[in-house]
Order: sequence, then C-alpha cells, then structure tokens
Amino acid sequence: MAKKVKEVKAKKSARKSRAAFVLAFIAVVILLVNGLLVSFMSKKLSSLLALYTGNVINASAMLTYGIIWIVLAAFIWMTMHRIEKLQLKSEKWLLLALAVITFIAGRLESGVLVLISAIIYLRQK
Repeated sequence: MAKKVKEVKAKKSARKSRAAFVLAFIAVVILLVNGLLVSFMSKKLSSLLALYTGNVINASAMLTYGIIWIVLAAFIWMTMHRIEKLQLKSEKWLLLALAVITFIAGRLESGVLVLISAIIYLRQK
C-alpha cells in the first residue's frame, strides 16, 4: 500500500517536472531566436527603429542585446539540465535568479516562463 502511494507521488512530481522543463525550454527557444535574429540583423533593425519610432539605437547596442539573450538562454538551458539531474535547491534558486535577470534584460515573455518554471521546481521536494 505504501509503495503505491510513493509511486503516485513520484508520478505527480515527474509530471510537474516535465511541465517546468517544457516551460523553460520554450523560454530558451524564444531567447535564442530573438538573440540570433537581433545579432544577425542588428544594422537593419536599428535603421527600422530609427525610421518608425524616431529613437536612434546603435547597431552595436542591438548586437549586445542579442549576445546577452543568447548567453542567458545557454545559462538557463544548463541550469535546467542540472536541476533535472541533481535536484539541488541551489540550482532551483539560480533558475529563479536567471528569471529576474531575464526580466532586467528586456525579455518579459521568457522571464515569465522561466519564473513559472522556477516556482514549480522550488515547490517540489
């Protein structure tokens, strides 16, 4: 009887873990796509922003944003895999910190997904 209860709890935990992993994976894909597009098209994007909004942003600033988003995606990806393997509480807090950094870096949709993923991981025992 006790074995069945443990198996049910393990299945629920695995389901939550998969959901958190999928959310963080979607955030990583969004960060990578945005980072690569901004990195490769920084000159064209800066001229389009200047034309349509009147705000002048250098191509080097756009390139910097793209590189930051790519690096954040790599850190989030590595942290997700370490959480899946080791289940350390410190890695879960690191994912939460990366969510806040993603907010600060200007990617709100990715930040929300990573934040939800970190909360799901932190609620697991």
